[in-house]
Amino acid sequence: MDGLPLKNIPDHEDVNDNLEKKFVEAWRVAFEVASILKRECSAEEIRITGSLLHRERFHENSDIDLAVTNFTMAKSFDCMDVLEKFNPWKIDIIPLQSLIPEKRDLILQRSVALEV
Repeated sequence: MDGLPLKNIPDHEDVNDNLEKKFVEAWRVAFEVASILKRECSAEEIRITGSLLHRERFHENSDIDLAVTNFTMAKSFDCMDVLEKFNPWKIDIIPLQSLIPEKRDLILQRSVALEV
């Protein structure tokens, strides 16, 4: 995991909560998960959203939220087993094809594509 790029981590101010190491590790996990979803589940564009985009919102129990453009709810369930090895990280796959257009557009506006 150490060799994965971290070019999409947004610039952020230091937050005095002793979670910077965990924040960076969550980004590393996000890149690795995205790579696996593309390779093993035919994911196309994978976008990160949630507290990983806002360091000041990241907390001890933050999860990793990944929106996948070509996934339906069924497809995301089919791929959940490949994520088991990332325990104890909680990884939420948001299947954009299964969302109503308004919700999908909102997530697209509030997310960043992961380049893996």
